[in-house]
Amino acid sequence: MATEPIHKVAGGRWEVRYRDPEGRARRFRFDRLTDARDHLADVRTKARAGTWVAPELGRVTFRQWAKDWKGTTVHLRSSTQARYDRDLRLHIIPRFGPAQLARITPRHVQAWLSEMLAAGVPPSAVRRRFSVFRKVMGDAVAMEMISRSPCRGVRPPADTK
Repeated sequence: MATEPIHKVAGGRWEVRYRDPEGRARRFRFDRLTDARDHLADVRTKARAGTWVAPELGRVTFRQWAKDWKGTTVHLRSSTQARYDRDLRLHIIPRFGPAQLARITPRHVQAWLSEMLAAGVPPSAVRRRFSVFRKVMGDAVAMEMISRSPCRGVRPPADTK
């Protein structure tokens, strides 16, 4: 095992080895030395800032996370739970279900809101669906599945009253 965190391996690729903040050995390979250095610097910066999350957690699909998340919402009134379930089943999972959590961006979320409005969905319904999605993604951040919510910076439509 190499003692340097970055070294050249067979095939001309560069390998980065380190222990993550949880002490787990990690290894990644890159085609370019610059990419390997950038990755290592990014990991070290996030570890110092306390924002590092295990990459495999962000690869969980939205569908799977939503299923797990629903199991944690036992404190809600039955009518609220039914509304969340309906919005997830009919509007949110069909859009984001197969996507990995870490791959959903604010641009995807804003496009979803815009498409609903363009299809004639009332702004109040768009806000309600966005609110449920934001709760699910906010809890993904709280559970350290992802480091930042894709809802951050996205503005739902204004109330037209």
